[in-house]
Amino acid sequence: MRRSNHRRRHIASAIVALAVGSAAGAAIIFSTNGPFGGFFGLWGADLSVQQSVAQRFPVNADHRFTSTRIWLMNNSSSVQAPVVVQLELDAVDIGMGGASRPSGVALERWTFPIATLGWDPVEHQVTSKTRPPLRSGRKYWIVASSPAAPGANPVWNFASSGSAYKGITQLDGSWAVGSSAALTMTVVGDVGAPARGDIDEDGVVGAADLSLLLTAWGETQPDAGLADVDQNGVVNAGDLSFLLLGWTGG
Repeated sequence: MRRSNHRRRHIASAIVALAVGSAAGAAIIFSTNGPFGGFFGLWGADLSVQQSVAQRFPVNADHRFTSTRIWLMNNSSSVQAPVVVQLELDAVDIGMGGASRPSGVALERWTFPIATLGWDPVEHQVTSKTRPPLRSGRKYWIVASSPAAPGANPVWNFASSGSAYKGITQLDGSWAVGSSAALTMTVVGDVGAPARGDIDEDGVVGAADLSLLLTAWGETQPDAGLADVDQNGVVNAGDLSFLLLGWTGG
């Protein structure tokens, strides 16, 4: 963890992926406070070769994921190390045990250099190219990491107040998870998503979708896309069953 009493606001936002999709129907799915004005000053969780950090968000209605924003500062005053951000499925939702944690199965990932030096937080945004569906009733994770060495690494800022369910990797690579101080994070999506099985997004679950599913058989996320109908990370018999149950067309 890193703390500072530095109070100067840095209002620039680093856009690290091209915007895709319309703003119409966009909604904030999850949001925390920013990093400024908290009791502890500026502080955060290190992203380095030794530690990854994640925060969970629930979805209460179907959306298409469009973007996420997180505030980052830098333990280095000279090196702008890479940051890797992933949108991951929850382990419970895909049958990987009974504890909610990042599954390692990414629906999309982004890599970019941190856009600040020193403890001067900048809000970084990643924007989706594939707009994967976020299904009602499920939980998802934003996971951040970096190959940087400790001491020259990015830091994911904590919010000035509030709590959230998050995870931090341990020395053995396992996740320690629980509710504690929230990391700065905003998740945005477009309201609504294709019906399960409507792989070609034509409004009908039918023969064309079945053909696409069979062509994608065995593919894993993020390449599987909408062919991963049950969103368990791989295209297999479970997806075929979901598609046939939702069949609406010829």
